[in-house]
Amino acid sequence: MRSNLRALTIMSVAACGVGLLPAMSASAMPATGPSDCTFTKIDAYTGSLTCTNRPATQHWDLDLICGPFALDADGNIVTGNGTSVAHCTYAGIRSWEFQID
Repeated sequence: MRSNLRALTIMSVAACGVGLLPAMSASAMPATGPSDCTFTKIDAYTGSLTCTNRPATQHWDLDLICGPFALDADGNIVTGNGTSVAHCTYAGIRSWEFQID
């Protein structure tokens, strides 16, 4: 019984997390961020945000919203100008946000 329940749980998670949301291009993806920042969708699970006119002391990062359950994936923290990269672990990118830390 336990292995059947485990298999059912794995199948349920797989059905919910993969393939239910249509793939979005980077330009069609809902997002928020400053005008000096450019989002790049590297693949279905990974994105980067490059900003070129941030205050020198501002700490920020890319926040990906992943899959149908809106799980967060935070990128590396950047100070001033630079690039933050984030990766969704279990489901594809649904949207993204610029986040000041």
